[in-house]
Amino acid sequence: MSTQTTPPGQITLKNVRLAYVHIDKPWAKKGDDQSKAKYGLSIILDKTDPQIAPLTKVLKDVATAKWGDAYTNKKMKPIFCLRDGAERDHKEGFDDTKKFFNASRRQEDGPPVVRNLKNQNLDPIKNANEWPYSGCYGHVVLKFWAQDNTNGQRVNAEVVAVVKCGEGEKFGGDSSVNVDEALTGLVEQEDLSGLTSTTYAKPTDIGGDDL
Repeated sequence: MSTQTTPPGQITLKNVRLAYVHIDKPWAKKGDDQSKAKYGLSIILDKTDPQIAPLTKVLKDVATAKWGDAYTNKKMKPIFCLRDGAERDHKEGFDDTKKFFNASRRQEDGPPVVRNLKNQNLDPIKNANEWPYSGCYGHVVLKFWAQDNTNGQRVNAEVVAVVKCGEGEKFGGDSSVNVDEALTGLVEQEDLSGLTSTTYAKPTDIGGDDL
């Protein structure tokens, strides 16, 4: 019987809140070099989430593997990607009861694997409304890596796979519009007989919010 071992620096977080979801295509801020666009998302956890302990251990293990005694003896202190939600409490879904971090993936490595958890099966996503969005819940496979260059010494996160596992209130509000409800009371005032009874939605930008 074979024993499966988790590769160093890898962890799977379950039932976490997703934000700033850009996993269908590479994304860069307006005005930035689009050739450096990346796939990415933010991952939000409650500070009481028991997954924070093993997550922190992985971050420390990656730092120890990279910098050895310099890190363990506290001669240097790399910046960990895990941050306090209070830093972004002006954004929906973030506050001082949360921890969060950003995870990205280079466009040359291709998009992360994306699945939808339905009936305990990891189904390939066929419809846009099944795609992970900012505010939903997911399981996320991540790989952490050490950066040591002119831009600093850090431990960063790479998103490997995302499984949408639950619905949540969309950050930024629901963009759908129910025509029947919106036109209630107007039929007597206007001739609206040409309108069909349909619920329309704003075209989906799967990329999500700006970081």
